Amino acid sequence: STLKPRGETPLEKVVLESLSYLDPGEVVFLPICTHLASPEKLFGLLSHLKYREISPMIVFLLSDSFEKLQEDSSHFRETHYLPALCAEHGARVFTLAKGEPLEQSFLKEVSL
Repeated sequence: STLKPRGETPLEKVVLESLSYLDPGEVVFLPICTHLASPEKLFGLLSHLKYREISPMIVFLLSDSFEKLQEDSSHFRETHYLPALCAEHGARVFTLAKGEPLEQSFLKEVSL
């Protein structure tokens, strides 16, 4: 399996450009590859969502569990703290490793 982004626009930008379509109280689902996550951009996005009273639900795709990566996965080792910090920022956070069914990941919410 290979994890790689599809498209040229970063997820954070897509969500920010779509905020006008979201109402307070809605939930936005964010699938994020751990090796592509940018803490600064992600926390900025979470702040915007919190301000707009939109609840983020993040599923981190655990990049280091996949065999081949488009980019080096060593970045994940530097950002392994992201799921817990996102939970501290008010997001519901789940993780998904290679071979796990998506519905199984929702049984493992990251808690503080």
